[in-house]
Amino acid sequence: MPKVTFKRLLVIIVATPIFVTASLFLFKSKMPILYTWSTGECSCNPQKCLANPFRDPTPEHLAERLLDSLKQKQTANLIPLLSPKNSEHITSRETEYPIKSWRLGDRSDDSNGSSLTYWVTRGGGYPDDLQPVFISVKRSPVWCLESYGGVY
Repeated sequence: MPKVTFKRLLVIIVATPIFVTASLFLFKSKMPILYTWSTGECSCNPQKCLANPFRDPTPEHLAERLLDSLKQKQTANLIPLLSPKNSEHITSRETEYPIKSWRLGDRSDDSNGSSLTYWVTRGGGYPDDLQPVFISVKRSPVWCLESYGGVY
């Protein structure tokens, strides 16, 4: 193998990971999720995602703290996030069918905050199907939970 070709190959091998890492870092706020795919034929099926390792994890930490409290049937943190007309229904459903487990399905960010979709399994005799839960987190000036929605 000629030296010139070897040097080019070496440059490509070294430069590619550096370029990919730099790109992920630079676009961490615009692309918190790099790729999503459905686990079935329908787009309504649960999604899986490949997350950017350089994204700000704060919105996910807040959302997962809320999900953990709902797993423990503690719905008090949920009430401020709900509209008055839905508050009683959602808190009773969350108590009746508590969340058992979850995984991040999607996330989109803008300058005001993040919208997260989690796929959850529920207890209390609820079917084993994964159901979506939607959580909005806003930044003003610190991160805080803004809204919650679930499918029952």
